[in-house]
Amino acid sequence: MGFFDLFRKREKTDKEEVKNTHMANVHISNLLERVAELSSKETENEKHKLQDLWKDIDRNIEEIRKITKSLSEKQFGNGEKIYQRVNMIKDNYVKRISSLLSSAPSFSTKSYRNIENFCNQIKNVVDEMKNVPPKQAIFISKYFKSDIARIVSAIKNLEENTTTMREFISNSMLLFRDKIEKDINEINQLVESLKALNNKAEKIQKNLTADEEHISNLKKKLIDLEKSSEFRKYVEQKDRLSYLKKKKSETEQRIREEFHNAKRPLRKIEYAIARGSGNRADKNKFSSFLHSPVKFVVSNRLKEIESIISSSMTAANLNENELKHLKKFVDSVENGYFDKLAKEYLSVTEEINSLEQAVSSSEFVKIKDDIKRKIEQTSKAIEDYKKGMEQTNRKIDELSKAIEERKNELERKLNKRLGTNIKITLQF
Repeated sequence: MGFFDLFRKREKTDKEEVKNTHMANVHISNLLERVAELSSKETENEKHKLQDLWKDIDRNIEEIRKITKSLSEKQFGNGEKIYQRVNMIKDNYVKRISSLLSSAPSFSTKSYRNIENFCNQIKNVVDEMKNVPPKQAIFISKYFKSDIARIVSAIKNLEENTTTMREFISNSMLLFRDKIEKDINEINQLVESLKALNNKAEKIQKNLTADEEHISNLKKKLIDLEKSSEFRKYVEQKDRLSYLKKKKSETEQRIREEFHNAKRPLRKIEYAIARGSGNRADKNKFSSFLHSPVKFVVSNRLKEIESIISSSMTAANLNENELKHLKKFVDSVENGYFDKLAKEYLSVTEEINSLEQAVSSSEFVKIKDDIKRKIEQTSKAIEDYKKGMEQTNRKIDELSKAIEERKNELERKLNKRLGTNIKITLQF
């Protein structure tokens, strides 16, 4: 049988192997072994045919080697100096061809990749042997025409036989098995990625559950804290503090209202003092009083202001209505009304200071704030975990779908080529 007979479609015979169409579940880890088992006969036939093709290639290489050896022993002319250059060019060509032949690879039918590499390397050798510089080609073709013609013919045969082998393996079972192995490896990589995602989702869920339990405990701790008698006392102090601050503010407002009613005559007195009535100390004191009346009231310095008012009333040139309001203000000073407000203000201020110190030194604020801060941080972590879980689950769904599609496609390839009904199983 000739080499090209290898490509003829085989006629079916009664002795031809009957394909098994019974459905079989095969785990992906055992799939390559199963494919090798199902295709063993076809693979062996291919290897025998490839051995035959290789023998032709080997004969071509050996033929080129013999011709170049013979050529190396030939000399043009009888040693005349004029032909020395011709023989040198021929020797260089022979050395180059011999070197290329020595780089020819060994042949193995162990796998498709071995055969493909063999064909590629032989093709490179052929391409290099055909790549002869024009000047060298002219000389050796002219003076060693017969030998060069034989070498060129042998190189062409080598090229044709290499092409035949390449075409043969392009639709071979060896190539099919190589592609199946590649598909299996890619699916296994996807499965490993899916396992990693599942582990990630499991870890996120574990952290999410732990944080939800943690935040529940924190909220319970906060409720227990707020129910304690010590905390209730703290809250009462806070409420009392708020009430006293409001009362203090109201007292200040009452003082300002009294001052406001007499504001116009007091301003006129300030003006009169500024024009020259009264000494410099009185001027500064009265100006400070108008700017901060509450401060003068609570420090019991209104008597000083009353004295300045008495000495400056005439110069202020007050009208009847202004005198009426000023008299009311002075009466309030004399009858102790402002003293009463000052006493109330100072008493409230003292209690406020005491309560503020008690509240600020209380550990309940720090404890409560710390619990609330932890609740806020944990709530943020829970939200992040939920988002992470959502993204991870989406990736898991996408990857699971991709794996299923790749698995189904691989099943179709196998069953079409092998005539089987294999169902691939995976383990995540």
